[in-house]
Amino acid sequence: GGVYGSSYVPAEQSGPWCSGICRGGEWCPGGTQQPLRCTPGSYCPPGSSVPQPCPSKTFGNGTSLTGVADCVDCIRGHACAIGSVVPEPCSTGTYQDLLRQEECKRCETGKYQDAPEATACIDCAPGHWCSFGQKTKCKSDTYNPLPNAAMQTNCTRCPERTTTHRRA
Repeated sequence: GGVYGSSYVPAEQSGPWCSGICRGGEWCPGGTQQPLRCTPGSYCPPGSSVPQPCPSKTFGNGTSLTGVADCVDCIRGHACAIGSVVPEPCSTGTYQDLLRQEECKRCETGKYQDAPEATACIDCAPGHWCSFGQKTKCKSDTYNPLPNAAMQTNCTRCPERTTTHRRA
């Protein structure tokens, strides 16, 4: 592989029928008459018989990339696994504050994130508790006056003859 020419017989690809070494940005499996354009998420140095995936923490959204340097660093709020074509947005409850990362981070207890592509988590507000990156309101007739509550048990029952319901 890595060469192309007028014969479909791989043994003849290295003989007088061979038209040449596959150019950078293309790949030539054995028996190739015409080079194939390198696929998104990968790069193809000169003489490639198979595309090479962009490494984790990077992505390659173009075709005909010729080297690993053509793969682009993953951006904040996203993660990039090996062979990524585009960065994968962090989902709700997660974030990524750094460049060149393979995974998004889960929000720590007492914090949440309700938007995708986040670069930070938000402190849990009084009246709520936050776990696994999700914010939950305290149940009726319970309250929590403090920020960053991490458990439902941080919401305590209202004192006798009081309620969380407002009167009109």
